[in-house]
Amino acid sequence: MLSMWWASLPAWATGAQQKATTASLGDDAGAKPTDEAVFLLNQAAGYKLKVTVSAKGDATTAKLGETLQMSAEVTIGGKKHANQEVTWSVVRKNSGDTNISESGLLTVGADEYVGAKLLIQAHSSVDNTTIGTYEVKVESPWDT
Repeated sequence: MLSMWWASLPAWATGAQQKATTASLGDDAGAKPTDEAVFLLNQAAGYKLKVTVSAKGDATTAKLGETLQMSAEVTIGGKKHANQEVTWSVVRKNSGDTNISESGLLTVGADEYVGAKLLIQAHSSVDNTTIGTYEVKVESPWDT
């Protein structure tokens, strides 16, 4: 009796046409969402944008007059965001010669205070209120 009832159901209810429907959609069911759309959907889902700053070799110190390559990773919901662009700045410094390039290359001025703790910031271009920070302690060239 069950088999008669099953046979009387329309094909859509039994999944008999599911394979044909899936095949007709193909691999592309529509246009890829824009980065902005994905960002807004992630925000609506409660995910936060995050910028993580690091230094080459995980360095936490830099010597007077030397450089240190910094990098930043922009993530949302633990996944890498499509837009990795950041704006760099050194917000805690004493020397006018201490700066950071657009590519994240930190230059410590030769007249920076030994022992100073430089605060490096990377502002996400996706949302400039999202900032990652990193602290670098200045050492003299004679420190080992």
